[in-house]
Amino acid sequence: MASKSLRPWEDVAFKKQAECLALIPSAWIIPPSVLKDISLGPESDTNGIALDIPRKSGILANTELAIAEGYNARELAAKLGAGELSSEEALPFSKRAAIAQQLFNCLTETFFHRPLERARYLDVYLKEHGEPIGPLHGLPISLKDSFNLAKKYIQFLVYSDLPPGFDHLTTLPIHCSKPGKR
Repeated sequence: MASKSLRPWEDVAFKKQAECLALIPSAWIIPPSVLKDISLGPESDTNGIALDIPRKSGILANTELAIAEGYNARELAAKLGAGELSSEEALPFSKRAAIAQQLFNCLTETFFHRPLERARYLDVYLKEHGEPIGPLHGLPISLKDSFNLAKKYIQFLVYSDLPPGFDHLTTLPIHCSKPGKR
């Protein structure tokens, strides 16, 4: 017999999806006029990539689109490490992630405020030290859902009310930096 304290998974999922959408900066919300004639979902045969919504949404400037579409990870890491692009200039990838989340619900947790803070820190670091902090200096990344983030549920819906108390994210700079640097 099921406990009365359990909620149907659909209610939990709906609440979590609403929380994720609420964390998207308002300037990154796809205008309703762009979405009005689009049908996405299991019953649709629409190719979301072919719709080119990042370009049509007006969320990204042309220079941001050029950066987000112009480099693979290796090329971008090289440009960031050499100072040819600033870490802050790589932030269009966060905007594209926000667009993808609105269309496909593909993210479980979002931290759109963290990349800007980290990018500014890394840009100052590169300017002061003349070298990147590590091989992934400024490279926008996403984490597989097996990383624990304090006070955040990542992996399974069943744990949405019981997020872990520890944070793997605090160790990530250590793994991505040269020894002795953070």
